[in-house]
Amino acid sequence: MATRPKKQGGNSTDSGKDRNSKEMQESKLSTCSEFQHSNSVHSDGNGKAKRKTQQPNKKNNSASMVNGTDICVSTTSKCLVKCSAKKKEEILQQTTSGQIETKPSVSMKAKETTSKSCRRSKSVEQNDLGISQGQVHSKAPKETNFNQGRSKTELHDLDAKTKRDHCMEKSDPKRRNSKINDYEDTYNSARDRDEIRSQASRSNSLPISNLSKHLKNAVESLKMKMDDISKAAEKVNKIIDLIIKSESTKSHPLFKSMTKMSTGSYYEGVKISNPNEFDIMLKISFESYHTIELTSIDEGGAFYTLAFKKRKPSAMSLYIDGEGNILAKHILDEFRTLVNTVLKQSGKPASVERKDPSSPAITLTISNEPENISVDLVLALQIRQWPESASNGMNIDGWLGTKVKQDYRKEPCYVVAKQKDKKDTWRISFSNIEKDIISNHGSAKTCCERQGPMCCRKQCLKLMKYILKQLKERGNRRMNQFYSYHAKTALLHTCVQFPKDEDWKQEDLHICFNRYVEFFQKCLKTYSLPNFFIPSQNLFSPDEVDKASCNYLLEELEMEKAKNYPIFLKRFSLDGRSSTGIT
Repeated sequence: MATRPKKQGGNSTDSGKDRNSKEMQESKLSTCSEFQHSNSVHSDGNGKAKRKTQQPNKKNNSASMVNGTDICVSTTSKCLVKCSAKKKEEILQQTTSGQIETKPSVSMKAKETTSKSCRRSKSVEQNDLGISQGQVHSKAPKETNFNQGRSKTELHDLDAKTKRDHCMEKSDPKRRNSKINDYEDTYNSARDRDEIRSQASRSNSLPISNLSKHLKNAVESLKMKMDDISKAAEKVNKIIDLIIKSESTKSHPLFKSMTKMSTGSYYEGVKISNPNEFDIMLKISFESYHTIELTSIDEGGAFYTLAFKKRKPSAMSLYIDGEGNILAKHILDEFRTLVNTVLKQSGKPASVERKDPSSPAITLTISNEPENISVDLVLALQIRQWPESASNGMNIDGWLGTKVKQDYRKEPCYVVAKQKDKKDTWRISFSNIEKDIISNHGSAKTCCERQGPMCCRKQCLKLMKYILKQLKERGNRRMNQFYSYHAKTALLHTCVQFPKDEDWKQEDLHICFNRYVEFFQKCLKTYSLPNFFIPSQNLFSPDEVDKASCNYLLEELEMEKAKNYPIFLKRFSLDGRSSTGIT
C-alpha cells in the first residue's frame, strides 16, 4: 500500500500514517470513480439507455488527495457507485502509474485537516468564492490538462483567469468593494480615490457604506495650497493698498476715509476654488452726527433709499438728488473712474473690467501665472442702526447664545449699491456679521480651535458650494440665478435647527451633509429661502429666482443625493485643483 509522501514545506509524523494512507486510497478511488463513470447511463424517456458525457463544470463536487495534491473533481450522485475490490485495485494501479492525469488546484493557505469531510467542505468553499471547477491552479507553474482524453465540445475556451474573475463578481458582488473597506483610515490616499471612481464607473453611483470616505476625499481635494494663497493674497493686497493710499484717493473728499474690510469666503475660510478670485469690501463711514435714514422700497425689507436726516457731509453734496436721496449710481461711477486712474498711473499689471449695471462691484483683473486673479471691489456705506426688518432675524439664541446675539446687534451694518427694478437703490449687507458667525460657529467656544473638537459645518458649506459650481460649469442658464450666498444662508438656517456641536461631528460628515442638502431641497421645493437676518426677504422669490430654475436645481440635487454625489469624482481627476467657479 502506498504511503502519503511528505508535504512540501513541512514534515509528516509517524502518528496518523495508517489513517492518512487509508484516506489517500479512498481519495484516489473517489477520483478514479469520476473518470470511470463520467459517462453515466440515464434513460432517454423511451426506456432505452443513453450515454451522457459528464461536463467539467458541474456544481456538485468532491475533493480528494492524489500524491499530496488537492484536486477538485466534478461528479454526480450516479458517479458514486461501488466498485469491486479487484476493480478498485486496477484503478489504483492506473492512478499510481500516471495514466490518469490530474490538474493541481489553488492552495487556500488554510490549516491542514485530516478529515476527508473537511477537505470536501474546503473544495465547496473554493466554489463559493467563484473558482470554477476543473479550472483551478496550484503553486506549481506547470499545469497538467485536466480534460485530456475528452472531446473538443467538452472543453471551454474561456481563459481560467477570466472565468475566475467572472465567477467572483457573480457569486459575491461585495468583493468589489473590499479594497475600499480595507482602507477606512486612509481616505485621502490616491488608491481610495481610484477605487471610488472605478466603483462609480461600474454602477453609475456609489455605495452608501463609502459615502463618508467619499465626502472626506472631496473636502481634502478642495483645500488650497498655502503657498498659492500667500502669493495671490500678497498681489491683491498690494493693489488694494495702492488704490487706498494713492494721492488721488487721499485728495478725494468722499473716498479719502475709505478702509478695507476683511470679509468674503477667503477670510471666512470656506473658499473652494484656486486663490484667483477675491471679494474685497471697501467701507465709507461718516461722523456720528451724520445720521442716515433708510426708507424701504419693497416688502422684503432688503432694498432701501438713503437720505441724511438733518446735517449732511459737504463731501456728499455732489451725490444727493433734489429729494435728499443719496445717489448710488453716481457714487459708484465716481469710484470706478478713480480706480481706473490710479491703476493707469501706477503702471501695475492690473485693469478694470467692463461695467456690469446689475452688479454692485467693480471687477479688477490682476496679471498672474498660471492664471490671472479676479478681484471684486464692493463699495459700502456704514449704517449705525439696523433696519426694522432685521428685528426678527438672526435667531441664534439657542445656538450661539443670547449675549452673542446682543453683541452682534450693536455692530454696524452696511449698504451696497444695487439696482432694484432699475431704480437707484441700496441693499442691506451683514457680511461683517456673517464672517464672524462662520468663523466662530461653535456652541462651545473651543469648537474647531487647536485644542478643541472639530466639527464639519464649514466642510458642508464647501461641498455645497462645489456642487453649485459644477452645475454652473455645465452651462445650463438656469444655474446663473444661484450664488454661494444661497448655500451660506441655507447652512446658517440648518445650524439653528441643529445648534449643538455634537450634531456636526466630523466623523458624521455624510449624515450632516445629507441633512443640509435635505434642508436646501425643501427650500427649493417650496420656493422659499428666508434671508437669515431679514426673514421677510425670500431669496427664492419669483423676482429673485424663477420656479423653473428652482425645480431644475432640486432635480439635480435629488439625483446626486440618490447616487451619493458622484459629482465629486470630477474633483479627484483634477488632482485636487479647480480652475473656475463659485468662490
